[in-house]
Amino acid sequence: MTTARQTQPHARPDYVKLLLQCEHDYFRVWWSGLHAIAESLCTPYGLDFEKSHKINHFPTQHPGLYLYSVEIWGEASVAIRDCPFSTLHEKLRRFDVRRQLFDVTTDQISATGQALVAGGTTYNVTTYKSKPSSKRGGRDRGGQGFAIGSHKSDLRISVYKVAGHPAAMEFQASGALLKSCIQSVLDNLHPKSTDIALWAALCAEVERRGNNRFERVLEASGIGTHWPVDQNEITPPSQQSF
Repeated sequence: MTTARQTQPHARPDYVKLLLQCEHDYFRVWWSGLHAIAESLCTPYGLDFEKSHKINHFPTQHPGLYLYSVEIWGEASVAIRDCPFSTLHEKLRRFDVRRQLFDVTTDQISATGQALVAGGTTYNVTTYKSKPSSKRGGRDRGGQGFAIGSHKSDLRISVYKVAGHPAAMEFQASGALLKSCIQSVLDNLHPKSTDIALWAALCAEVERRGNNRFERVLEASGIGTHWPVDQNEITPPSQQSF
């Protein structure tokens, strides 16, 4: 068994959403640099960066300025680590962290999700089973798993398994929680910290908050502080008080 905190190493960004208000020429130069970094990361693995990002722009009340919305997902998201943290953290609107779970099976994920739902926790827990989506190159991975929190929550935790890939846990941070995570990184800023180190620190802080929330949900559902749960470990709700 694994405690909620003892997940596997190598967590990385999995989704980034930025809002930038700037002139078109500035954005073009900035984006060309990030685009080159992302393509250099994707190409060796046969990934198409054009299917891993989306850009929208809108006019503002200020002549010559536009509001740009930039979304990057999947492996291409790690390109953000080569961008200046000091100028982008205020523009960050959502930041997802993904960690692979090599010792967790689909049956265990399914059983854990069922146990969380049966436990009667006040947290919003849903289970799902779907086919991987082909939209935008697989942004929606599909698979089988469970989620804690909705897409509107400032912290949403997903645990899932897609056929042919290791299981994974994702922490989706936004709103007040993301701002708090960023502030924590800034409060512990070392004068010689590199951008890669600062983005890694943000990954770690989001993951830490997510693990804390996950552990509270496990405890509130009567599972305890360990997981995954096998089918034969599920205690019917009527017997949980004995």
